[in-house]
Amino acid sequence: MARLRRAGVHARHLGIQRSPFLPACALGPNRNRDRVSATKNHSRERGKLATSLYVHVPYCESACPYCDFAFVVGQDHTADRYLSALKRELADRSSEFSRSPLQTIYFGGGTPSSLHPEQIGRLLRAIEEEIGISSDVEATLEADPLHADHYDGYRALGVNRLSLGIQSFIDRDLRSLGRRHTAAQAIEAIEVARSTGFENINIDLIFGAPEQTLNTWRNTIEHAVSLSPDHMSIYGLTIEPDTPFGRRHSRGSLPVVSDADQAAMYEWTQDRLAREGYEHYEISNYARPGRSSLHNLACWRGAAYVGLGASAHSFDGLRRSWNVRALSDYLEKIESSAGATAGHETLTAEQRQLEGLMLGLRTSDGVHTASVSGATTTVEDLVDHEMLEKTGDRIRLTPRGRVLADAVCGRLAGAL
Repeated sequence: MARLRRAGVHARHLGIQRSPFLPACALGPNRNRDRVSATKNHSRERGKLATSLYVHVPYCESACPYCDFAFVVGQDHTADRYLSALKRELADRSSEFSRSPLQTIYFGGGTPSSLHPEQIGRLLRAIEEEIGISSDVEATLEADPLHADHYDGYRALGVNRLSLGIQSFIDRDLRSLGRRHTAAQAIEAIEVARSTGFENINIDLIFGAPEQTLNTWRNTIEHAVSLSPDHMSIYGLTIEPDTPFGRRHSRGSLPVVSDADQAAMYEWTQDRLAREGYEHYEISNYARPGRSSLHNLACWRGAAYVGLGASAHSFDGLRRSWNVRALSDYLEKIESSAGATAGHETLTAEQRQLEGLMLGLRTSDGVHTASVSGATTTVEDLVDHEMLEKTGDRIRLTPRGRVLADAVCGRLAGAL
């Protein structure tokens, strides 16, 4: 999931995070795995050209204790230099884009709203001049609730989807997650976003925060429902090893919500948001009709995308590549014309089949029965146990199956 997050695909728990219900091993290269040198010459089949773009903005004003993504604190003075590097990388990689204008753009981080609207405007102008932007593009920007004074500027530039890092509407949970804003400021941020003309607002929420209870989680969801966002990305807290939470967990000093309690929170959320009219179109994502994230859907469906910036990942349908992680390394590589790519992986036909299965099962579309024709007995058993459901020629996870998606996907992968 980490490489998808680099493309803007929201597992904010992940972003900050990844869903605890899907096996990360099924979703591509781990940054600790041996990687193929980016400079090694090799021949390869031509992949697809991209109409989706992810731009990574690594700047943050503070470090969230659960986040293991590429971010920097206190280096805002390098922002203009970074923007120049992004524009240079964009020009260098223009051949990877389709001749059609971009359909989706996603500014992720980090905290993209730490950039002034004028700076985001510079990037958008460069993208328009170099690649072209569709008149009906979905342009998403991740924003901090404390940067509400920037929202109107982003909207005036053509950003039409705002993704707010709310995480909770309970002050105690926000403090435990190391967030700087309060519940009142989170509510105000959503109201400001609406008043400045955003008609497509996502909010990120995290369940399983230290010492969180089912009742406090229910309160957060009820607050969210009352504010009627167009989209919610909801993730269970994942404890990543190389983070403050990870180190506290290894010492036994981090109060952890049990798997059973996290599952109860997730199941209750599915039911509550369904009753409110939200479509549960992906394991961690809920949307009002017509408000699903087009950028994320493109990635889940195997479309090509280009990722620019430190740590960003790209995919052309056959080959995955990723940029150097550290901001200093990225700047040095781009400015010396060495290219920022740190490594790549060309997927075999078997890997592409498995990845298509895993990503497809994340969504309400599910997968075609032909993709699991080699695991008929396993599929029937999972249907009998109400983990999967068959509708025509499609197979999907049931609500119960979503809770245990890692086990379901593991069984299917092992049977193919």
